[in-house]
Amino acid sequence: MPILVVGVNHESAPLALRERLAIPLAALPTALRRLRDSLGHGFILSTCNRTELITLSDHDEQSAVRFLAELCDVPPTELAAHLRASADADAVARLFRIVAGLDSLIVGEDQILAQFKAALDAASTANTLDATLHRLGQVALASGKRVRTETAIGQGSLSVVSMALREAGERLGGLSGRTLLIAGAGDTGELVLKHLSKDARSRPAQIAIVNRTDERAEALARRYGATALPWAVRGAALVAADLVVSCTASPVPIFDLPLVAEALSARPGNAPLCYDLAVPRDFDPMIPAALGVVVRDVDDLAAGGAAARQQRLGAVAEAEALIRAEADRFLAWWRGRAVAPAVSALHDHAGAIRDAEVARALSRMPDLSAREEAVVRDLAAAIVNKLLHRPVTTLKTADAGAEMARVVEDLFGLIATPADRLPAPPRREERLAFAD
Repeated sequence: MPILVVGVNHESAPLALRERLAIPLAALPTALRRLRDSLGHGFILSTCNRTELITLSDHDEQSAVRFLAELCDVPPTELAAHLRASADADAVARLFRIVAGLDSLIVGEDQILAQFKAALDAASTANTLDATLHRLGQVALASGKRVRTETAIGQGSLSVVSMALREAGERLGGLSGRTLLIAGAGDTGELVLKHLSKDARSRPAQIAIVNRTDERAEALARRYGATALPWAVRGAALVAADLVVSCTASPVPIFDLPLVAEALSARPGNAPLCYDLAVPRDFDPMIPAALGVVVRDVDDLAAGGAAARQQRLGAVAEAEALIRAEADRFLAWWRGRAVAPAVSALHDHAGAIRDAEVARALSRMPDLSAREEAVVRDLAAAIVNKLLHRPVTTLKTADAGAEMARVVEDLFGLIATPADRLPAPPRREERLAFAD
């Protein structure tokens, strides 16, 4: 079955479409149950930059496209206009580039590793990974880690968060002495605080955190010396804030037009500078035009991402070479796995003929010594092995090996054990060593 990767990213689709396709981690179990019923096996990677469906299918890619469109309630024709679809070797290379951070808005950002691992863990729990997809995910994860340890692609800790804070500092003339409001106490919210903790001189004078779950906001505030505010006062918190960084997983805006308008009416000066790092967006998209508030979203930071790519061209080339080698290794394993049932059946068929013919020949030569009988058996085995060597090697290495295997099965009347009956992937507690 072909490996398929279909989806959109920040280059192929606008933010307005990506936020409709976004699938938060909490919603993945339900999405994966639907995937299992519709496509059988696969996993879903959804971040602020992309939504990608990775699956195996005997059907054309339209089955995967229809599933993604129905899952996210997006018309297939609208999705098709922005869709990227890759199969087999191209799909493997694309996935490895994604996990290595080469396909990110900020090249080399490392959040994708944790996001990809979370996607794999969710699929493992939902039992939607077969042996091929399990191996694909683990090798992609391992190659992404190699890229970060063996190349300079990750130097500088660039991310959407770091780009936003750098730009905010430039626009505000520095962050020291400012008041910062962080909406969201998840991984991105904590990353904001980690970046600010690296340099005490640029740390805002006051940092407030709001989160729908007060306990999470309070725990994060304690760890980083910030102040937790109740979720209900997030609008009032805008009154005092110079800078707002919003990064929740809310499916709808948490800062709507009336709430922000009321906050602005109570402010003595200019509106706060806002960075909306959430997908779907936390700020109503109408706010900038209606109220004159500067709201920078993830796509607005793309220029900084392009500059980062230019600065890292040498590291990108090294990373690309490493990824190609890792992808080739996986493809060799995958091709071998696809033809393994046919190869095994062919060896069994040839071995049965060899043994029968040797037995018949030896029955006609009863006076042979044990040593001479061994010579006859070795001769027959050598002939069979030499005859099978080239076709078996070709089946394992050719791009069309799977199709050739079916022809071999038909020519020799073989009954091969289907690949989907080979051992299933290990559960999480039995993961392969290279996944660590």
